[in-house]
Amino acid sequence: MSWLLWALAALLTTLSVGLLLHPLLRRRNRQEEAPEAQDASAYDISIYRDQLAEIDQDQARGVLTEAEAGAARLEVQRRLLAADRRREQAVGRPKPLPRRRVSAAASLLILILVPLATVGLYLWLGQPETTSVPIASRGAEFERLAEMRAMTDQLRVRLADSPDDPRGWELLARAESELGDWQGAAEAYREALSRSPSPSADLQSALGEAITAAGGGTVTPEAKTAFQRALEIDPQDPRARYYQGLWLQQAGQVREALDSWLELAASTPRDAGWRPLLRQQIVGAAEQLGLPIAELRIPEGTAPESDLPAAAAGVEDMSPEERQAFVRSMVEGLASRLEENPEDLDGWLRLVQARLVLGETEEALAALRRAEPLVQDLPPDDQRRAAVEEGLRLLGEGS
Repeated sequence: MSWLLWALAALLTTLSVGLLLHPLLRRRNRQEEAPEAQDASAYDISIYRDQLAEIDQDQARGVLTEAEAGAARLEVQRRLLAADRRREQAVGRPKPLPRRRVSAAASLLILILVPLATVGLYLWLGQPETTSVPIASRGAEFERLAEMRAMTDQLRVRLADSPDDPRGWELLARAESELGDWQGAAEAYREALSRSPSPSADLQSALGEAITAAGGGTVTPEAKTAFQRALEIDPQDPRARYYQGLWLQQAGQVREALDSWLELAASTPRDAGWRPLLRQQIVGAAEQLGLPIAELRIPEGTAPESDLPAAAAGVEDMSPEERQAFVRSMVEGLASRLEENPEDLDGWLRLVQARLVLGETEEALAALRRAEPLVQDLPPDDQRRAAVEEGLRLLGEGS
């Protein structure tokens, strides 16, 4: 079946290239019938004459003042004289090869090389062995996004009636972040901060992150101020420390940024979802400074986290609707981070536990399947290996 797809792709590529070349060949043939068009200088002269006429028209309509029209006319006349000299110099030169023969050969070459080059680039840079995403999985993803959007809309409606609820604005901001609407997330975080009696470092750094993401990754002055306020509240806030290093790098202080990130790596848990991104930034800064990567010592970090994030400290005080939106946003955020870092075994185990708490057995089983290859090389008495194998057995999917 795959050969049929390749043949169909080759046929469509050939037809596409042929359709693109057809107008070009017609234009070439018309140029052969018009001797004046074969002379590039004569073509330029005709263009400049048209420009002079347009300048006169613009001056008559009042678009250009007399001084502006005079300056523009002088520049075009200078180009017109230069083109006329080039045409005079071209007189007596050998007649070029017939364009029809050249264009036909070039067209045939393009018709052959473009499909071959396309296939070659795909085999070199692409991933033809990658399996496609099942339609059922894509449907589940669309369903999850639709559910997130519905909860976000419900939060907006509730906040319209009670806009002085800082926790509600924070939940809305987190939901907007999960949906990728960073501009909306930043606005919601601003509302939450303006209504919070004592804004937390996490809330300040979340605002800075949303502003940075909305700006395409650039740490703007407003984002920098938010990170500074977060560090004033909690000097160890990891998100603020990370983006502080990013601001230093963007300001040209690469050495200071590298040192800041190395310090953060030393105090970052080994299972933190942002650790791969932090490592990538450290390596990039070292390369930018010309430091040997092989000699770069990146701290291993602290022991894996075992407690809930600080942001969940007040989850018991939330309403059922708020708690549902909060927990789901945290779980989906963890799932997204694991897609970017699929080698994080402890992260998969935390996701399995969270899915089971939410009653999502199928999703928990899918997470266990993702974790199963990661425990194959662990000792038989490793608790993580036992947890994965026992979970698969209980859910009817023995390894």
